[in-house]
Amino acid sequence: MTSSVIDQQDFFLKKPLFRWFIIGILCTLALGIRVYRINDPPLEFNSSRQYQGALLTRYYYYTADPSASEWQRQRAKAQKPPNYEPPVLEKITSQFYRITDRESFWFPRLLSVIFWFIGGAGIFVLSRKLWNRVAAVLSLTVFLFLPFGILASRGFLPEPLMIMLMILSCLAIVHYTEKPNLLRLMIAALLAAAAIFIKVQSVFMVFGAFGALMISRKKIRQLLVHPHSWIFLIVASAPGAIYYLRGLFLSESLQSQASWSFMPRLFLTPLFYKGWLQNVGLIVGFSLLILTLLTLPLIYARKTPRALLLGLWTGYITFCLVFNYHASTHHYYHLQIIPLVAVSVGFLGAVILARLNESRIHWKLRAAVLAIVLVAFALDGMKQVIIRRNWQEKNMDFAKVVEVAKDIGNHVDHSLRCVFLDPEYGSTLKYHGWLAGWIWYSATDISIRRTFRGLSAENAQELYLREYAGHKPEFFIVTDFKDFERQGDLKEFLTSHFHIMASTPWYVIFDITRELK
Repeated sequence: MTSSVIDQQDFFLKKPLFRWFIIGILCTLALGIRVYRINDPPLEFNSSRQYQGALLTRYYYYTADPSASEWQRQRAKAQKPPNYEPPVLEKITSQFYRITDRESFWFPRLLSVIFWFIGGAGIFVLSRKLWNRVAAVLSLTVFLFLPFGILASRGFLPEPLMIMLMILSCLAIVHYTEKPNLLRLMIAALLAAAAIFIKVQSVFMVFGAFGALMISRKKIRQLLVHPHSWIFLIVASAPGAIYYLRGLFLSESLQSQASWSFMPRLFLTPLFYKGWLQNVGLIVGFSLLILTLLTLPLIYARKTPRALLLGLWTGYITFCLVFNYHASTHHYYHLQIIPLVAVSVGFLGAVILARLNESRIHWKLRAAVLAIVLVAFALDGMKQVIIRRNWQEKNMDFAKVVEVAKDIGNHVDHSLRCVFLDPEYGSTLKYHGWLAGWIWYSATDISIRRTFRGLSAENAQELYLREYAGHKPEFFIVTDFKDFERQGDLKEFLTSHFHIMASTPWYVIFDITRELK
């Protein structure tokens, strides 16, 4: 029943000019909200991760720039964060810095916006291929205007590039399964390889999509011996496997990050399930999530959409189980669910509109209602982002954050041996204050380490002597006063042992080189 309804002709087919007019309005609004103040410090969304990219880019920029001073090179090297993924965006941005001879935030963030829009084009084509043109426009609208997606897609992050490549690889996989040949297979495999290389977390949904679509057309036994299956597996996984296995076992640069990814004991606590649900609710909202789940029984008769969505769901759930710590604590790790929700909601919307096509309502009225709904959804997403931005600026004062970081840098003469108790893990202090050093974890982080990582229940002084004293730090910088109060043993240790170099309403600097008598 659903198949026949959604495949009916609609007014979008009668009036393609109207369709492209609506798409043009949506894309203009989506671009406008994303480029608004795009050169501001990236403090409105996951700033610690964005500044990690900025610091890594600074390292590539100054170490390769012959005109850079030794002072700049020395600090850029000391500030260099670990590489958890291939630094593709960072290296492209560093080349742009060399051309313009300055650092800026707008360029890498604009690249992320472009990647997201290309992904949106992929969603449009994929939804049109699976459903129809109405569904394609609805899916594009959801993809472009989910508030969390707006914020994430203008961030200095690898995720927008990964999402783009993941969408294009799924589209290529569907294209291949419609008419299998070696060329289409290689295109799908290369796009999948690029997505997995950028962030390994995408491997689950990409392989889930390919495996499910192949199983829908062949028996599992045939699938296992089919040469195309092995070609896809080898080509898609090879670049990522080389990079990530090298980081795990040769350079060992990824071992620490990998050890945090999977914690079996988390499955026995409500923290995992509560955190997972909260993050999904934050990304797409529970209403859209429920609508997405309702899609599955409705598409049973449509083999390709059924296999694709089941494969993507299987991949997503597998990802959350394998990366259970990040799935429960890092909201932006769930960005990959946005394309899944967009395609599913597009289908449901198209079904409803196809039913309306059976009515005697004139197509112009139906078109007007659809346009109003789409633009209203877009404006609501934009409104939520603007409200959040204004609330953050009122409570954070972005300019003050930068000013404080520079002030701290001047106070400590841009020391490379600082310890930070900071809400953003010292990222803004390092970047704007030209500092370097080590993170002192929050009370929550320490509790997690004691519960799930076996960190001993030592007091702050014992922890400092064991983990930090050997580095011979010069300053302990506190900007997170709320957490400083929670860690009473740390406060007592610092105030009773070290001289306070500077104290303001925004920070306290302890001079670790000067002990109190």
